[in-house]
Amino acid sequence: MATNPFELYIVISPIAAAFAGFGSLASGLGQRRAGDDARVDAMRLALMLSTSLWTTLLGLLPATLNALSLDDQLAVRASAIVALIVMLSLAPISFKRAIKLRHAPGFSKGAGLASTACSLTSFIAFLLCVLAMPADRIAALYLLGLMGLLGSSVIMFSRVIVSMLRSAQ
Repeated sequence: MATNPFELYIVISPIAAAFAGFGSLASGLGQRRAGDDARVDAMRLALMLSTSLWTTLLGLLPATLNALSLDDQLAVRASAIVALIVMLSLAPISFKRAIKLRHAPGFSKGAGLASTACSLTSFIAFLLCVLAMPADRIAALYLLGLMGLLGSSVIMFSRVIVSMLRSAQ
């Protein structure tokens, strides 16, 4: 089992890319049906795709920066800065979508709260990386941030699957 967080970052990237691939496939299938929760599914797919793709990039970024001769901590802290910028720029868009669709059929408050908790965990973990608090756990905190983003993708993935299965009945 890998114990070096840098090795685990690279393991998370293809997992996140797989979710993005599924999201692309599901979006094509979803266009064929016009269920009551099609707008909510479109939001879920958009969130899943963007989160999965950013998780893929953010999983590879520290190793890439490290390969360019940055030391481990600097590579992780620089990657965490990028993660925070991405999260801060995408949060208003996601929030507006959720507010707009919160009363639409198929919207799940529980899934929304769980996804928000995952995103908040990621944000806090990345912020602590940037602040180097605690200095000896930066790599582990970055891994926690990636896992939070992946968790958000998993939640959206599960909700899309439930919706697709429900519409197939």
